[in-house]
Amino acid sequence: MANLVQDETSMCHGVLHHVTMDMFKVLSAIEASYEVMDAHPTPYAPYNRLNGSGPAAGTCFSPVAAVAFTVHPEHLAKLQQENPGNRALYESLPSERYIRIITEGLRHFGVDPAWVEWVEAQPFAPTKLAADYFKVPTPADSASLRLYTLEQLAKYKGERN
Repeated sequence: MANLVQDETSMCHGVLHHVTMDMFKVLSAIEASYEVMDAHPTPYAPYNRLNGSGPAAGTCFSPVAAVAFTVHPEHLAKLQQENPGNRALYESLPSERYIRIITEGLRHFGVDPAWVEWVEAQPFAPTKLAADYFKVPTPADSASLRLYTLEQLAKYKGERN
């Protein structure tokens, strides 16, 4: 599980979004298991500028006030204490899909390429292959299966036969 913790000797790159209060409420509902933490990120000029104008890539600006979704270390410690046999609750790897989405976003917004490479190198839970999903077997006598038109199906909406 990735998490932000306050540490003056460390850094974390990312994307800072300006959202309305209504949008923040939606994000808070989606990220309901996280807590909101004050943060003071230092923005820098994107590394993927197309026209070359403006500050050089990586040029830092003044820190800004922001908030981040985080899991407090005390909460993680409590999860570990209350669920010693269920390490997946607090040690699960991100999915391969999640890493792909995050790195695509980091690249899109011009985050330092070295950081993007670092994120890509993190361990992840591989995506299941289509062949690994549960399949409903086709009956041996599939020729006897009844075919329905949409109109016929509409007649039975909500009914069991």
